[in-house]
Amino acid sequence: MQEKTVSKSYKIGDLVQYTPYYEDDIGPWQMIGDLGVVVSVREVEHKYQVVKIRWFSDNSEIDMAPDCLTRVDISTDKSLTEEP
Repeated sequence: MQEKTVSKSYKIGDLVQYTPYYEDDIGPWQMIGDLGVVVSVREVEHKYQVVKIRWFSDNSEIDMAPDCLTRVDISTDKSLTEEP
């Protein structure tokens, strides 16, 4: 059996948004939440990635599963990079 490696989906300094996904009988939906920055990344049992996020809303830090996060790419969002 081949040992699986952890997907390196996040790195320190990434801007992320909390975006949990919910299954529903009518239809799945995704919630958009707070913004934060990745402050550490670690692997558990060589299978799972745990991402520690510092949230901008209350300056707290919490470990999160990558499945609940979305990377925010500000380099392609013209509203964030252009002057008015």
